[in-house]
Amino acid sequence: MADVPRFADLFSELVGAEPYEWQERAAQQWGGGEAPDEISVPTGMGKTLLMVVWLFALLRDLEKHRQTGAKRQVPLRYHHVAPRRVVVDDSATTAMRIGDALESPKTPALSAAREILVEVFGTPAPGDRVLEVVVLRGGMEDRPENTRQPARPVVIVGTVQLVGSRLLGRPYGVAPARRPIEMALTCTDSVLVIDEAHLVRQFVETARTLARWVRAEDLLSGSIPPLRVIGMTATPRQSETYFDRAAEERRRPAVAERLARRRATPVSIVEVTTTTADGGMAHVVKSHDFAPKASTLVFSNTRDGAIKVSKALATRRDLPTDTSLLTLVGGMPDRVTAPLVEGELSALRPGRSASPAATLIVSATQTLEAGADLDAQHGVVPVASGSALRQRIGRVNRLGLHEEASITIVVSPDATRENVYGESAARLSRALVHHRPPTLGDLDDLLDSAEAQAWEVESTQLAVLPRFVFDAYQRTGGSPHDPPVGRWLVQPEDPLAEISIVFRDSVNDIENDAALQGHLSRCRPQGGELWSIPLPQARQLVRGVDRWALFHSADPEAAPLICPEADSLRAGDIAVLPSASHRLPLPRWGEDLVGVRDVAPFVLMKGEKLTDDHVGSLVTPLLDELGRETGWVELVPVRERDEHCPSAPYPLAQHHDDVAQRVREICSVLGVPLAMTEDLVTAARLHDEGKTHPGLQAALCHVVDGDGILNYRPSDQPIGKSALPRRLWRRVNSLAGVPAALRHEAVSASLYDERLAKGAVAPTDARLVRHLILTHHGGFRGFGPVLQPDEVSSTAYQDPERAEWVERPAEFRELLERYGPCTIALTEALLRLADWDASRRVT
Repeated sequence: MADVPRFADLFSELVGAEPYEWQERAAQQWGGGEAPDEISVPTGMGKTLLMVVWLFALLRDLEKHRQTGAKRQVPLRYHHVAPRRVVVDDSATTAMRIGDALESPKTPALSAAREILVEVFGTPAPGDRVLEVVVLRGGMEDRPENTRQPARPVVIVGTVQLVGSRLLGRPYGVAPARRPIEMALTCTDSVLVIDEAHLVRQFVETARTLARWVRAEDLLSGSIPPLRVIGMTATPRQSETYFDRAAEERRRPAVAERLARRRATPVSIVEVTTTTADGGMAHVVKSHDFAPKASTLVFSNTRDGAIKVSKALATRRDLPTDTSLLTLVGGMPDRVTAPLVEGELSALRPGRSASPAATLIVSATQTLEAGADLDAQHGVVPVASGSALRQRIGRVNRLGLHEEASITIVVSPDATRENVYGESAARLSRALVHHRPPTLGDLDDLLDSAEAQAWEVESTQLAVLPRFVFDAYQRTGGSPHDPPVGRWLVQPEDPLAEISIVFRDSVNDIENDAALQGHLSRCRPQGGELWSIPLPQARQLVRGVDRWALFHSADPEAAPLICPEADSLRAGDIAVLPSASHRLPLPRWGEDLVGVRDVAPFVLMKGEKLTDDHVGSLVTPLLDELGRETGWVELVPVRERDEHCPSAPYPLAQHHDDVAQRVREICSVLGVPLAMTEDLVTAARLHDEGKTHPGLQAALCHVVDGDGILNYRPSDQPIGKSALPRRLWRRVNSLAGVPAALRHEAVSASLYDERLAKGAVAPTDARLVRHLILTHHGGFRGFGPVLQPDEVSSTAYQDPERAEWVERPAEFRELLERYGPCTIALTEALLRLADWDASRRVT
């Protein structure tokens, strides 16, 4: 194995610049085996590049493991968790650049790093990468999916909601069957780096609580590193910092010059007589002198405030004729924001010392506040809390490159509270009027002072996650009585507590409630059409419509509720509203975003408008017709990943061998003890044995011939995977007379019990092997589905009259107590991901 490159060489060849002194110090600390707990570094000083520090520490840890046999300490999965989507996208771009550099190394340090990773983790399979990058956030066209490679390094960049819900075993937007996998991949062999941690104190509290519990677990006899949590912020509390300004300036004199230029940015204080500074923003922008051929960020504390600012700016006739006005609020879908980010907003990317070609004014909420990698020339902001104000001014002259720059702070001296930020912002408002800092440096000094920190008013006391609640989340199917996970991620009054809004023409056009409920159950909301808005505003919005539907995050697979009470909305829920309801001056707000030409999960359209071209482009014919009186039909396009299937039926024995081999490979890389590895291999060799059930074999032997006709072709050996696309599975099961509730994993468990009784298998932990067989499709974490009396002859685990069914929850609880919930979820994930990977490799 190649020698680990020097950190400075690895960093400079990945980033194109020398590391800061704090990054070198972090690399020495983490590379020596002790990860930092907190990283407090000023804006623009490379916090996101802590992922390079992690990569270096991982390489050092792998070298130590090779030389001494010591257990791994540095996790394989690096989670960068951010409070805003735009920060997620910026961080993901950085991670992709690092991954691309390792994929095609052009320098000695990068070549050595790739060689080490390939030596330890193997050459990536086609379509995989040496360093995978995963994005988990709302508003994406496809449903966000975690890594499927548990034994490879990966950078996972996501929001608090999507990463945090996975941490607790109740991931938003994920089918219940995948919950244990998502929890395992987040809670074990992972480090959570929480960006702008001071803004998400509730999530930090919950993550640290989980980390303490995970450290107490077995974690496969200690072979898997436990969960680590690192808080990262540009707003240190009580002057605690990881950053040594004097050391940085000595190391890189250019840094001193840049910081000095930024500190010299002029600041002006504008007083308004409105009850809040946020309420006066629309009045201020009507007369503000916007510089031509320059970029200006105008912040508002609320969504309504940003919309009012945009309306006020739209009425001005004295702005330069080339002015481009953008309105950006949190939670806009990708298909709305992508053209803006790739177009006008690209002028705000850091490093552009020149002015933009046109005048750009962006009216935004907190969506551009925390950690966004933007660099405007000018900023107009209402007073907020000290930490929020620091974040906003951090988007102006961020790198100190703009010679013409300014910051205008709007205050209301008589206000007793400010929107969102309460008393702390009101106190800061009065202090700004009193001190009137003339430059950004003076403002920073004021915000750093003990006086300013005393103005900060702590929000509601943080909720402490009870252990019994986390234990209840281990039931895959969940319960309607389980507390929503959102309470442990954000505080109730936190603006980050959001729900998603979807606009659909069908809500008004399909008048029958049952038909609408059935349609929405089949054609569920997808990421590309989701608008996320704060919970209080969402409740107010749905109160203003006559008809709407609700998908509860606690049970995402359940049918939606039609016209429930507005107060039943909880964080993470999805509300479906009729199109054009409560229009706002936002791009495409209120529009039904599902269209024929988009890569959509379905198309709903009037039957008389349906053409052969539409059907051909969507692959599948008519799925359903919602009554002749409506004229609406549903079409479902086939996704490529759902079409993947073997070219010929795949023998069961071969599948078992392939999965067992993949399990061995994964366990070898992870250093799983031999006894546990053999139990996992035993489960791999028996997990699909239930497919020998006559009805299941009859279904698996169906094929589609060259004319597209479904035929039955018996096989002389048991089949493990059919040669049919997923969309036909339900149909062939029905043709073969397979009971709808029959689970082949339950049949497999019964056959395993027979082998165990005969002494044909001798696992170290027989209960664990049985559990892995039963749960390899995500079910049986508790009771299994019940079969009718005339259907239960092949399995005892679906017969409520048998002890196996009755005792199953108790056995599951015993395993949780022995190994711990995260360790049990990890064993399930290793088998299931090996199963998926082996199936994927079949051609």
